[in-house]
Amino acid sequence: MWRVFWAAAGGAIFGGLIVLTITSQDWLVASIRHNATWETARDWIGALSGWAAFFAAAASLPYLVGQWLEAKRQTAFIVGDADPDFLVYRNRQKRETYLTVRNWNRRRVMVGTIVILGKAGIEIDNVVDRQNSSKSWKSMKAADESGEFKIDGWTDRNREPPPDRSFIINMVQRGEPVLDHGSKLEFKISYRILGQEHERRSTRVVTSAIIEQN
Repeated sequence: MWRVFWAAAGGAIFGGLIVLTITSQDWLVASIRHNATWETARDWIGALSGWAAFFAAAASLPYLVGQWLEAKRQTAFIVGDADPDFLVYRNRQKRETYLTVRNWNRRRVMVGTIVILGKAGIEIDNVVDRQNSSKSWKSMKAADESGEFKIDGWTDRNREPPPDRSFIINMVQRGEPVLDHGSKLEFKISYRILGQEHERRSTRVVTSAIIEQN
């Protein structure tokens, strides 16, 4: 039954198309003649040229955006608005993990919280200043301080930037010290850039591209 129905429906549609073609033959011929003239072809070429220019501009847009972002980054560095650099690496011999911060910004940076992402069970127990071992998260909080490390800004752009600050990151897992965590940890570092209005920012540092010191 369904075969008969679909056969009849197909025949009706096909027949309708034939009738439409026959009855509209004059319209089709007139349309072909109109579009086959040089003036119409020129209009079509002009329209296609416009679309070609549009697609060419759209294709170059990512490159232009990249150039603009690079120019913006370079300008920020020159005027002293660049973000600080954060690097996490290990010392295999001492079995310690270090965080090094270089402040490219002209303003002072305060490094606050540091957390480990995506590694269940491993937590940061303390962060210790390598240049002054008495200065750490725990000691500052015990003294009712904010627990933030100060990184001076690069105020005089005609001189060398301030020296890097380096810290030891002590980690624990279920209360036990973690001495060898491997190289696949990701840290989220929150910090403030001081000014008339302090700016709160954060960055992520992955230790997959670390520098291993012996």
